[in-house]
Amino acid sequence: MHNCPPCREFTPLLADLYEEANEDERQLEVVFFSGDKTDEQFSEYYAEMPWLALPRDSKDIMMGVAKHFKIKGVPRLILLRAS
Repeated sequence: MHNCPPCREFTPLLADLYEEANEDERQLEVVFFSGDKTDEQFSEYYAEMPWLALPRDSKDIMMGVAKHFKIKGVPRLILLRAS
């Protein structure tokens, strides 16, 4: 989230890892789920990210994922294996 200090601190670290892991071939994908209040906040924050993002209007998907993984706060990183 744009106004979340832990998120703002974590994002550059994850971006570095993402770019390093995918330098030669795509091995890692990240999908950002935004908790930003406005499109402007989302756009400004997402501009710092080299990965995919779920559209902000996908609230049903976000709520379903949050419930499934018991997400209570941010930032939250969930690792999934493709297989």
